[in-house]
Amino acid sequence: MGRYEVTNAQVAEVFQWAYDNSKVSANSSTVQNNSGNPQELLDLDGSGQISFSNGTFFVDSSKDDFPCVEITWYGSVAFCNYLSEKEDLTPCYDLSNWSCDWSKNGYRLPTEAEWEYAARGGSNGDNTRYSGSDTVDLVAWFFGNSGGHSHETGTKAANELGIFDMSGNVWEWCWDWYTSYPSRPQTNPYGPESGTRRVIRGGSWFNSEIRCCVSYRLSNYPDLSSISYGFRLVRAPVC
Repeated sequence: MGRYEVTNAQVAEVFQWAYDNSKVSANSSTVQNNSGNPQELLDLDGSGQISFSNGTFFVDSSKDDFPCVEITWYGSVAFCNYLSEKEDLTPCYDLSNWSCDWSKNGYRLPTEAEWEYAARGGSNGDNTRYSGSDTVDLVAWFFGNSGGHSHETGTKAANELGIFDMSGNVWEWCWDWYTSYPSRPQTNPYGPESGTRRVIRGGSWFNSEIRCCVSYRLSNYPDLSSISYGFRLVRAPVC
């Protein structure tokens, strides 16, 4: 599990590699994958902090280490594949149908179960309301302290596993289609096989402290992007 949310600098670097290798197309408004099932990956004419001009991705001044926003679920998945290829790992995802091969060694999104386990501090967790504390201001950028914007990653306290910003700053896309939790215990569940909305977790700078609780669940359509939606990486296969 990544200690930090994926930053603007990371997304700009990986999408630049993907663009230079003809894996994506881009203009001043959007980024789209060239192979597989084409989808918008990153909205560049919203309120994000990355722009594109003359074949080059740019990050706004002093925003390199802020979490990337305005990225869709599709964009988060595609980023995982491109970063895997860039580092000579085997991609987990098939972009023609947006399925996951859990046996591959590349980067991927966390399942919702992985996300919540990490947010609760794993076996080291103290069952706190927020990720790492019962005091939201210590671990989260939320509506009450954010000043109306996201913040550089890792500037609040980490949780028991040394992971930052799992409460607040930006919502984080997870792999799973959204549904109610199953009634029986499961081991490393991948979520339902189909659905209409993907899980997002953690709350954001835009939300009240209630939505930053580790138990709070939300979802949205995978082609939707937002100034408060980002993501985090995992790499080790769950199986």
